[in-house]
Amino acid sequence: MIKRFFSFIILFCIINAVYADKNRTNDAVESYLRSLPLHQRLSQLFLVNIQGDKSYVPVEYITLKDSDDIVPVVPGGCLFFNYNIATSAAEVIEFTSSIASYCDKHGMLRPYIAVDQEGGYVNRLRNLTVPLPSNRTVAENYTAKQAFELYNMQAKQMRALGFDMNLAPVTEPLNSENAQFLDDRSYGERVKTVVYSIACIRAYRQGGINCIIKHFPGNTNVDPHSGLPEISMPQKNVYDELLLPFFLVSASEPAGILMSHAKVKEFLEPGKSGNLECIPACLSKFWCTDILRDAFGYEGLILSDDIFMAALQDNGYSPETAAVMALNAGVDIIMLSEKKFLSVLKVLSKECQNNPVFAQKVFEAEKKVIKYKIDAGILSVKSNPDKEDENIIVSVSLPEQKGSERQRLLQFESVWQSYRKNFK
Repeated sequence: MIKRFFSFIILFCIINAVYADKNRTNDAVESYLRSLPLHQRLSQLFLVNIQGDKSYVPVEYITLKDSDDIVPVVPGGCLFFNYNIATSAAEVIEFTSSIASYCDKHGMLRPYIAVDQEGGYVNRLRNLTVPLPSNRTVAENYTAKQAFELYNMQAKQMRALGFDMNLAPVTEPLNSENAQFLDDRSYGERVKTVVYSIACIRAYRQGGINCIIKHFPGNTNVDPHSGLPEISMPQKNVYDELLLPFFLVSASEPAGILMSHAKVKEFLEPGKSGNLECIPACLSKFWCTDILRDAFGYEGLILSDDIFMAALQDNGYSPETAAVMALNAGVDIIMLSEKKFLSVLKVLSKECQNNPVFAQKVFEAEKKVIKYKIDAGILSVKSNPDKEDENIIVSVSLPEQKGSERQRLLQFESVWQSYRKNFK
């Protein structure tokens, strides 16, 4: 009896210590955010494309009100497209290092670096990293264990190149409404989608890359780059065929979930006018908050898809309107395929000034991004040497996080050696 009593006391103390540490970290995150200039705080909410493939240069600047100083605007995350990928691993490593160097020099919070590296024809790094087949090819020709090994190699090379985040895998099972659009980007039927998505997430995480599963809750054969998808299946089918796989895969704790622009006809919610409307998922409180946060219990990042896509712009949702709606709905990160985001940032800033409820939602989203950067190793939580029982947030240099450029290049090449040995 005494043994059980002491075991209970020890367990209670451990749980209490864990919660106390979480609270200290949360306080440190809030304090850190409040120490940043407003434009840097709001910038954390954006994942945008950048210029060039050699040396990082910001494309926008802002004049500070208090000092009239003109300072660069750097997004919370940099999204690489094909034209940002140089022809050699050494050049990519040099480019990603230049982003960190620029931020260090100007005293700015370093962005995370993301890329769409699904495999198959959505393969930005095809000319550099080990071969990465499409999801369908992987599901048809590899066991889950083999897929894990393949994805893990890809992750190690991506990390060596300087990436932190992969906007993959596609966690949408194929059905009659989306088969033409998704094609081999999907693993196929539901069971395969769940099994291989989980293997993918775990493999990348072990290799130092965070996965963002997509596109929740689904798509149709209408390409959102050119039109607005509308999912027309009955509610029961939506739950069984679309939501269940995402729910099961979200339990493996991907770093984030990327929303689709699709409307789901069977699900209505109050719109701007107060009338019930069918709203694009990435702008919808029902999908972002009621389903992902409340029903799924998901605590990671929620990302919009590109708010410059025709699915939104051609249907009455300007980038500025979409950004405000998305954050109100529960999105944490706004993705833009464009390089400029300052005009949208200014709209958010004005909305925060006029709407305290919106300002609090923005602050919670900013906290999510900072916590992600801590998990990714861009920031670190340390004990405050000046105050007992208090934590502080400090920046981590790129060499501390991932090694020197020379070390990273050697790591990259070693994966090729392993691939030739095990997959040829």
